[in-house]
Amino acid sequence: MNLENLNVKEEMSCNYDTMLHVYPTVGMDYSVLSDREKATLDKVIEKFKNYKAKDIVDYMHEEKAYTETKAGEIISFSLAKEIKKF
Repeated sequence: MNLENLNVKEEMSCNYDTMLHVYPTVGMDYSVLSDREKATLDKVIEKFKNYKAKDIVDYMHEEKAYTETKAGEIISFSLAKEIKKF
């Protein structure tokens, strides 16, 4: 989550778990994204636009990247190739 221009805050959830909340970056220059990257973001937005935070967490916790990574470890980017299709 230490990506350049990513606005992430560590917060406490209602059940006292630590969570990372990603906020929009004010003044973000989206022209740096390729058409393919923008299309991917559009798909993600369309898929999750009506999900509540808990729904997204539950969905994410079913991903191989999450189930095969120990708590506190950094998830390997190579597992991104195995994300469920939607």
